[in-house]
Amino acid sequence: MAGALLALTAATVLAACRPEVASQAGTLVGSQAPALSGADLTGTGITDLASLTGKPTAVVFWLNTCPHCQKELPAVEKAWPPLAGIANILTVGMLNPDVPGQPPYETPQAFVAATGLTLPTIEYDARDAVENWGLQGVPAIFILDSDHVIQAVYLGEGHMAQVEEALRALARD
Repeated sequence: MAGALLALTAATVLAACRPEVASQAGTLVGSQAPALSGADLTGTGITDLASLTGKPTAVVFWLNTCPHCQKELPAVEKAWPPLAGIANILTVGMLNPDVPGQPPYETPQAFVAATGLTLPTIEYDARDAVENWGLQGVPAIFILDSDHVIQAVYLGEGHMAQVEEALRALARD
């Protein structure tokens, strides 16, 4: 029963995108980030969060069917070059199993191709994102310090200035 409820919650919450406060995800602030790894959708092999060391890290969750994500990920890609020297990034694409993606966003892989995303990107199960990361909606950006402790969570689009400020502050520490 709990598994069915979790699956229903994941599909319902993430399908709607919900660009508002990430209350449950916010409770992870101060906690060690959960593990993340997988085949990189940009074709560069395997990407593992644990291997992104020595710098603060932004972990960006997105859903292939989310219109907010379709706007935000190109903005993240464009904003990233000046941050690359001081921070790591991992984007995490999730397939919405309950809402068919419309061309050109049928799958996370298709989303990467359509948006020209070149940042390290893995595919992750939306239900696992809810269970492990407390994800309440997308896009969601988790800011980790160099020890992968979650320092902040931004939900919805339009937070790149805050993300940049948080990463620069952590890089100075």
